[in-house]
Amino acid sequence: MDALSQLLHLDGHGLFVWGAYVPTLALLVAEALLVRARLRRAKTQAQMLAQEYSR
Repeated sequence: MDALSQLLHLDGHGLFVWGAYVPTLALLVAEALLVRARLRRAKTQAQMLAQEYSR
């Protein structure tokens, strides 16, 4: 448990380090989710256009 405490504290710089990592990770996850949503929307639109032009 002491090793975990040292990792989180990082010789007094833990707040700065983790304060940078957490928002960065949150933004990366959000970007991945947004890209996935845009991809699904694009696939749906492509399918609709394909059906429309196949008539």
